Amino acid sequence: MKKTDGRKTQFRGVKALGDGRYRLRIFVNDPKQGREIEIVRTVTAESVQQAYQAKQALLLELRQKVE
Repeated sequence: MKKTDGRKTQFRGVKALGDGRYRLRIFVNDPKQGREIEIVRTVTAESVQQAYQAKQALLLELRQKVE
């Protein structure tokens, strides 16, 4: 699956893939490498709003893990 697959949504970093699946792109600063890393996850959600909430939860979790 290419990064360009899917259709844009109103939320940045969330693309609709169809069948209730969404691609989430998250960027986190990695202090060990000293640069920003990209994390891509696919989630199943009933709506784009729920997918965005999943993205925010994952972002919070990753930031806590890195710090």
